Amino acid sequence: MATHLSGFRLCQSRCASPRPCRSTRDLPASATIWARISPNRHRGVAAVEFAVVAPVLFLLILGMIDVGRALMVQNMLTNAARDGARAASLGGATAVEVEAQVVSFLAGSNVPGSSVTVTPNPLTSAAVGDPVTVDVQVPYSAVSWLPSSFFFKGVTLDSTIVMRSETGQ
Repeated sequence: MATHLSGFRLCQSRCASPRPCRSTRDLPASATIWARISPNRHRGVAAVEFAVVAPVLFLLILGMIDVGRALMVQNMLTNAARDGARAASLGGATAVEVEAQVVSFLAGSNVPGSSVTVTPNPLTSAAVGDPVTVDVQVPYSAVSWLPSSFFFKGVTLDSTIVMRSETGQ
């Protein structure tokens, strides 16, 4: 004798389990049609899930590229400013030569469009122990690998290094 539970019959006559039957023989005729079609109903689910997740994934990847490039350029600016400040603090170089050295360092690192400021200018006015400052700036739009930066739009990367003059000019 069959008992109905939630639209399914219990298999009391064939087995001892009180669980509902899942075979298509025990289902009504309308349910057997959907049971045969159900594997095809999930065919496009992966494509829809990818369409939902892909923009977020691509935005995350582009953001990582953008931030990574900004950190890399900032590190190059610091190294270039340090080289320029070291050359300026040792003496024997003019402000124009220090600026050219910094621009040359950055050009070798593929960082165009930088502006370099050396103070004091002229360097001959610095006495022993006076601070010599090299400031390097570059707009991020000049060094970005992406056509339009998401996070650094309008940002200028800047590095300032101060060293003491070791020789009186």
